[in-house]
Amino acid sequence: NGIDNRQENIGQRIDEGLRSGRLTRPEARRLQRQERDIARHEASFKRDGVVTQQERQQLRSELARLNNDLARLLRNERR
Repeated sequence: NGIDNRQENIGQRIDEGLRSGRLTRPEARRLQRQERDIARHEASFKRDGVVTQQERQQLRSELARLNNDLARLLRNERR
């Protein structure tokens, strides 16, 4: 679904940022930790077989926050 696609996209952007040097290792680790937390929340929500609209909204909100953090760090110019 859309949430899984967003998670995949963000994960790829983190990996690419690390490879390109636009993210430091500590930044990438922090973002990956956030990503894992979101995946854990999703798994918890799916445990009963139903992801409610409220739970979906929470996941979207967490992903948006992670995406904003990632974008901010990728724009950060290092010299």
